[in-house]
Amino acid sequence: LQALRTLGNDLEPAFPKWRDDERFRTAAAGMRAAADKAISAPPLSCQSLAGTMKSLGDSCKACHRDYRG
Repeated sequence: LQALRTLGNDLEPAFPKWRDDERFRTAAAGMRAAADKAISAPPLSCQSLAGTMKSLGDSCKACHRDYRG
């Protein structure tokens, strides 16, 4: 979870083409928020891990859906 959160810190610098795009910044902030939430309340069971991974995955997909390719 910490590694994903650290990765989230570099999204805008890693994609300078989109760093000023409001939708991209919102998606990046959403990914960081999902990681922050997961870190603050880490999953304690397989069931809660599945929910955490879904939340993180959904935040990633929101950006990939708009910016892939």
